[in-house]
Amino acid sequence: MEIQANFCAVTEWVPLDNAVARKEITKRKRHFNVSKSSFISSVHSDAAMVNPRDVLIDESKQADIENLGDCLRVLGDGQTLGDFSLTIILYAAEKRTLDRVLPDVVRIFTGADGNLFSETYNQLNAYFAIVPGNYRHNLRKLFLLNSNYADISFLFTIHLGETWNEHLDREYLALLETDNATPYYLNLHEREGAHTLILGATGSGKSFLRKYAPRRLPPMQLPYRCLLSFTTEILAKAM
Repeated sequence: MEIQANFCAVTEWVPLDNAVARKEITKRKRHFNVSKSSFISSVHSDAAMVNPRDVLIDESKQADIENLGDCLRVLGDGQTLGDFSLTIILYAAEKRTLDRVLPDVVRIFTGADGNLFSETYNQLNAYFAIVPGNYRHNLRKLFLLNSNYADISFLFTIHLGETWNEHLDREYLALLETDNATPYYLNLHEREGAHTLILGATGSGKSFLRKYAPRRLPPMQLPYRCLLSFTTEILAKAM
C-alpha cells in the first residue's frame, strides 16, 4: 500500500432507528435554515418592509439544507442512516518512523476530501474502541448512509490476480508488483481463453514482459508470436 508503515484501520457503522434519524435531520435542517441569513437582516421589526434582495444568504448553509433534504428522500426509499467512524492506528519501533509516515497518511485522505484528527487526550478511548464490543469508547462519529458505507467498506480491495491457473493446472505465470506495492499473480489464461493484449505507456515494461513471459511458460506449451512487435516493424518500414 501507499503507507510505508504498519497500521491498523478499523471502521464501525451502527444503524439508527428511522424515526430517530428523521428527527435528527429535521433538527439540523431547521438550524441551517435559521443561520443561513445574517443576524442584522433578521432584527427588523417588520418583516414585510425587508427587501429579500437586501438579505445576505449563506450559500453553504443553503447547500447543507438541500443535502439534508436529499437524505430524507433516500430514507423514504428504504435506505438506513447510521453512526460511522474510521480509526487508523500507526505503530512502529521508533517514533521518528511514525513522524515520517504521518504526513503520507494525511495526504491520502486529503486527496479524497477527507479530514483526519490526531488524537491527544482521547487516545486511550480511541485505542480501546478498536476492540470489538467496545463501541461505548468510540466518541468520534458522523452520519453515513448504508449505501455510502458499502462503497468504502473493506469488502473491496486491490485485485490480486489468480494464484492458480485452472486451465494449465499449475501455479501463476509471473508475480508482478502494482503501483500500490501489492503483489499481482499474472496469468495469460481466462478460463480456457489465452488471448492477452498488453497495453502501456513508453517505458512501462511491455517489452520486458514480452521477453519474460515465455520463460515462465510450461515446456508443453506452443510458441507464440507477438503481434505488437510485428505491427511496429511494419510501421517502421512504411515510414
